[in-house]
Amino acid sequence: MERQVFKMSKPEKTPRSGKTQRSRQKPAPATVVRKRERSGQITKAAQILALLKQPGGASLNSIVDATGWQPHSVRGFVSGQLVKKRGLRVESFRRDGERMYMIKKCKA
Repeated sequence: MERQVFKMSKPEKTPRSGKTQRSRQKPAPATVVRKRERSGQITKAAQILALLKQPGGASLNSIVDATGWQPHSVRGFVSGQLVKKRGLRVESFRRDGERMYMIKKCKA
């Protein structure tokens, strides 16, 4: 008995019906931010920065009320984003028993 060998060729790829071929990459983060700015939304980070730039600063409770975050999340944002990543000098102090934050000036 003789054995037959068949060579299989790969089927040709055809585009899916109704869909165009596009790159499947996600948009760059800059485009996402630009879309958000164009739509008129104000980010929570921008809200916090505006509060901290006020002459008297902002209390922890006022930032919590403005953002809807928990107090530990606000403290983490101030420490991680503003101080470490953005290099801002944030002063923390107590006024009438309440924790206050204020942006003084940028680091050189």
